[in-house]
Amino acid sequence: FENAQGKEVKYQVLDYKAEYKGIPVKLAVCYSFSLEETKRKTISRHAEKEYAELEKKIKVFSKRSFAYEADSQKEIEEFLKTKGKKLKYHSVNFNIEMNEKRKGKKADNKDAQKEYEYTINLEINREDSKIETAIERGCTFILVSNDSDILGEEMLKEYKTQSSVEKKFQQLKAPEFINDLFVKTPKRVEALTYMILIGLMILSVMEHVVRREMKKDNKIILGPGKIKMSKPSLKAIMGIFEYVPIQVIKVNNNCIRKFQKPLKDNQQQILNYLGLDESIFVGHAL
Repeated sequence: FENAQGKEVKYQVLDYKAEYKGIPVKLAVCYSFSLEETKRKTISRHAEKEYAELEKKIKVFSKRSFAYEADSQKEIEEFLKTKGKKLKYHSVNFNIEMNEKRKGKKADNKDAQKEYEYTINLEINREDSKIETAIERGCTFILVSNDSDILGEEMLKEYKTQSSVEKKFQQLKAPEFINDLFVKTPKRVEALTYMILIGLMILSVMEHVVRREMKKDNKIILGPGKIKMSKPSLKAIMGIFEYVPIQVIKVNNNCIRKFQKPLKDNQQQILNYLGLDESIFVGHAL
């Protein structure tokens, strides 16, 4: 396939039929070879960070000693419980070493009972197999279709032609677009999802119409930050209308809405391209 930059990218695809909540679906497990270099760098960086954290722990252990072996064993168990389970790219081996405790100069009684102290030695092992597995997982993604007859390659082709849709979903998931929402039932979650998708479809149509009309007129528009744009994105269009101050006046139990100040030129320009009137903001008396 060709990516957005026109470069050829290679995929390996495995498809098979499955069932999700009683619904037959087709799954396409896709492996992107073009992601290998990026994922290898990212995961290698994470592995180095994990190793550095373990080295710090080695230094801590080297400075500590325990009067009893049981105490040193308890320290190891605590480490495995808190830190050991979080290790992704390394494993550790522990060794408890018993040493005769050093005595002062006055301790010259040869018949005195010897005292011992215990230290913990930690050995770090890099798990290359875990690193390679993490890279493979990072390069793998799954596509799902309710068309049980579609081939995995066809699903991937369809998916790769929807880069603009994918970008819009990135905006949809952004916290500045939609904040945390709490709903009580799965049905409400489903209903909310449909509402958001419908809203996203409407915004996508707005973006398409604005770009089409601007191309016809060969015009530019001032986007957020007073940046000149010939093909404003959905996010830029939303940013243009981020602040539209409305004044509400109550008259005889009716509410009249009016602008505190006239719309800006770029706001009016967008409305003209969309064939909309200012009344969408102020409407009529309520």
